[in-house]
Amino acid sequence: MEGRKFTLYTDHKPLTFAMASSADRSPRQTRHLSYIAEFTTDIQHVKGKYNVVADALSRIQAIALPTVDYVLLAKDQANSEEIAAYRTAVTSLG
Repeated sequence: MEGRKFTLYTDHKPLTFAMASSADRSPRQTRHLSYIAEFTTDIQHVKGKYNVVADALSRIQAIALPTVDYVLLAKDQANSEEIAAYRTAVTSLG
């Protein structure tokens, strides 16, 4: 991301003040802030309930994924003319 400006949105409000503060920090906190500062110093607070992207990622198990019928998939592959053509094609891959 070098040379590009972007804003970091977080629901961790103390982080928004951490860059401007010169408070005593543990070595771990110093490393983490140093790493974040390599990318941006524009950190904006977003209340947790409005930070929908982070909220969704923290509840990934709640996202319903479509189920895959592997038996039907295998049947379709077995009957596919396109896949059959690939199986019988002469290539230099084998």
